[in-house]
Amino acid sequence: MKIEKLTELQIRAMSEVADAWLAHGLATGPADRTEAEAGVAVRTSSTARSST
Repeated sequence: MKIEKLTELQIRAMSEVADAWLAHGLATGPADRTEAEAGVAVRTSSTARSST
């Protein structure tokens, strides 16, 4: 099924979602190093498993 037109609700939601992601991408606050390292470890282990 191909979407031909967005609803008014979807159009309004796009702006809110874009604003949220823009704020996230431009954030300069301190990073959570523990969470970042855990994310890298998960990605590294899944990559290692898929390449063997």
